[in-house]
Amino acid sequence: MFRKSFSHSSKLWGSAKKFMTANTRAFGFYSKPKGFPSSKLNYLKYLAPFALMAGAVYGTSEGKLGKTFARLASGVIPVHKEVKAECGPTQQPDLMKSRVNIIQLPANHPCEDRFDAHQLRHSKGYSVAVYDGHGGWQISEYAMANLTNYLDKHLEKATTDEQIKEAITKAYDQVEQECFERCKGAFEMGFPKAAYVGACALVSVIKGNKLYVAQAGDSEAVLIRRKEGGEFESIKVCKAYTCNDPDEQKRLKAEFPKEPSIVKCRSPTACYVKGSLMPSRALGDFRLKHKELNFHNKSPEYGYRQPFRVHDGPYITHKPDIRAFDLTKDDAFLILASDGLWDEMKVEEVPEVIKGKNHQKEVGEILLNECLNRVSQERGYSRDYISHLRAGPERRNVVDDITIVVVDLQNQAQ
Repeated sequence: MFRKSFSHSSKLWGSAKKFMTANTRAFGFYSKPKGFPSSKLNYLKYLAPFALMAGAVYGTSEGKLGKTFARLASGVIPVHKEVKAECGPTQQPDLMKSRVNIIQLPANHPCEDRFDAHQLRHSKGYSVAVYDGHGGWQISEYAMANLTNYLDKHLEKATTDEQIKEAITKAYDQVEQECFERCKGAFEMGFPKAAYVGACALVSVIKGNKLYVAQAGDSEAVLIRRKEGGEFESIKVCKAYTCNDPDEQKRLKAEFPKEPSIVKCRSPTACYVKGSLMPSRALGDFRLKHKELNFHNKSPEYGYRQPFRVHDGPYITHKPDIRAFDLTKDDAFLILASDGLWDEMKVEEVPEVIKGKNHQKEVGEILLNECLNRVSQERGYSRDYISHLRAGPERRNVVDDITIVVVDLQNQAQ
């Protein structure tokens, strides 16, 4: 298998080895065990799970793997400018360019947020998505590259609300299963972080006069509608699934009554499932879902976390909460954003913030600008200081990755 995957391309092998050895921290999963094999064949065995995941995302054309890894590791995106390919798909259909504006501020290095805007090929409509990674960018990257493609295929024969919801769920299931298979192999081969990386996935599908919002995590979406006087009002179209929510805490405690530590709170706004993860829905995070990625006898010096002493999970789910809405001629914008934005403002505040704005680009820019102004005021940092912080620990200590997707819905409903 290893020869078939790599021997045909010395360039691919060289790119993979160079990236894994020179950029181990940026890659996220990798921690070098004692006695790490030096031979090419054994080295490939260690790299295999990552090569399989990367191959599924990007294909295995010569040199592509190394180039893509290098691009992702850079994580440099200008503030207040439209995002290019660094943390999103390399191409957008023309319709998406005219309807969708995406703006992003990376805090982590590499940025852990991903996004997508996808014209459906097998049915009329389009989809947009925000994937907010945590513990690394790998799951959000894989979801960006695959989930909407799977969704497109599953939607081909879906016509009713229930069929469309089922198609969306199947796409989430497919990405989750494929990630699990790859991460399990990586974990068993000595790459422990494969069990600890995950991504919140927020996907919206627009088909004619219908809007479908699939939520698995703590990103949020809001529908902006014009009132009779021309002013905006906000319509919340999804719920943030987080351990900070009292309802989620009650549900977890009721579901796991024999585990007193099922919810651990460091403060009223910092509560975690099993003391480990704030979102209560997400792709990945397999340590919280599968015993085999929790229990081990490895030393922490190799990057393995202390196992939960009791594991009756899964404690979180990747299954999305899917809601359907009828669009009207008064609907102006749909806004999806990672929690980097919503940590600083509530969805109910959006209409006032974007007041007087009539273009999706203006809406995205003013939301990011307002977010950074609030960060500046609350934390006592000047805007100039924040803007000049390099992506990485310094900026991440001030602000989270922020991704804002704005969809122009004017003339969408007929």
